[in-house]
Amino acid sequence: MCYAISARYPRGHLDAVGYWAETNIFGGAVVFGRGPDEGARHCNGAYLHPRYPAPLFQLSENQLAIFALAGSEESHRELSLPFVCEPGAKQVDHYTAFKDLNIYRDRYERRVDSIRRHGPCVVRLEDHPELQEFGKMAWEMFGSPRNAQRDE
Repeated sequence: MCYAISARYPRGHLDAVGYWAETNIFGGAVVFGRGPDEGARHCNGAYLHPRYPAPLFQLSENQLAIFALAGSEESHRELSLPFVCEPGAKQVDHYTAFKDLNIYRDRYERRVDSIRRHGPCVVRLEDHPELQEFGKMAWEMFGSPRNAQRDE
């Protein structure tokens, strides 16, 4: 987890423990789109920064609404945690998010190399919801017992 270096945070170990708790409860550290202005404090969208190598993804309006109502008497839907990337959600790699798009909680939280590193060569289906449906169809076509009996 890239939030484990406690020396870079103002509250040291307390901040690192907070990021660890967020990652284990919500599925990643919650960060915010700050807009084009460097150092801005407004929030133009909430994103989740899951464990590497998964890309950051934007929480949907539905996810935010359910979370905002959690615990209130108005809530009729159960909060499903940790959050998962919904199909069609905006996804951004961690380098671009921090360096180019100003997506972060606090500027000091991460250091980004001036030379961009490319991600892993293995892609996880959990990180790409649009591929999950393809995986299900492939399993049904090639992995079902019906096809295994036909091959015998």
